[in-house]
Amino acid sequence: MKNLMLVIGMLCMIGLSCANAENQTEQTDSIVGDAQEKPKNLVKQLLINDDDWQKRVVDFEYDESGRLVAVSTTYNAGAKSEFTEKATVTYGKNTIVCEGPKEKLTLTLDSDGFVKKRERITEDTVTVAAYEYNSGRLSACGDAECGNKYLWDGDNIAKMTVVLCEDDGNWYDTIEYKYSDVARPNIDVLAFSDMFGGFPNAESVAFKGLVSKYMPSEIKGSNYNSDGAMTRVLLLTHKYTTDDAGRITDIEYYRYSFDIASKLKEETNMTVKVVY
Repeated sequence: MKNLMLVIGMLCMIGLSCANAENQTEQTDSIVGDAQEKPKNLVKQLLINDDDWQKRVVDFEYDESGRLVAVSTTYNAGAKSEFTEKATVTYGKNTIVCEGPKEKLTLTLDSDGFVKKRERITEDTVTVAAYEYNSGRLSACGDAECGNKYLWDGDNIAKMTVVLCEDDGNWYDTIEYKYSDVARPNIDVLAFSDMFGGFPNAESVAFKGLVSKYMPSEIKGSNYNSDGAMTRVLLLTHKYTTDDAGRITDIEYYRYSFDIASKLKEETNMTVKVVY
């Protein structure tokens, strides 16, 4: 059985957004949109306290243009087993390379700054995905048969459909979003807060056309097997505290997972402090 937690972990490694479901137009590869503004109020650190893992600290470094250039994640912070992993980001003319101890991500951009291709190399796999856009917003990511499709509602991604191609057939996931009125920071703080999220993704280094404008208040994922039967449901809820400038300072993160076959319920909590 495929673990939906891994699929949710993919959310922030691939991108989101598109028009209202009732006013969808045929998908095209047209690229439009304004140039990215220079990031303001850059996130410098995340302090994470997770029920599933010990404390983690994520530190961010930027260049003079405000671009993310390094991410250092300290696991088991304050414990004898504490260790740190660092990933770096290098910007080329039409490429961005993110490299860490166990993986390398290469993004290829077009002349307007949109990601068109992603190549991810880990210790034992190489995966390549193509990006497609509709009116300057990501509409699909993957290959001809497998990957993600995105449906936007205004400035936010409303729904993502995932197709996982496996030896025993194709597995499907649907991920639906509800949003707060809290604006998204310069990086994907939810992805970096995840237990496997210490590695930079496209949404934090080349986010044009990939990300929602606001932070999600609820994410609901449903996992279906190759026969079309629902096997698992995962619900993530987020509560945000902001300062006088409207910046996120604290996140309360609640996870609820339900396995339909075993009727097993899992509940975990996480808190994140955001430092600028």
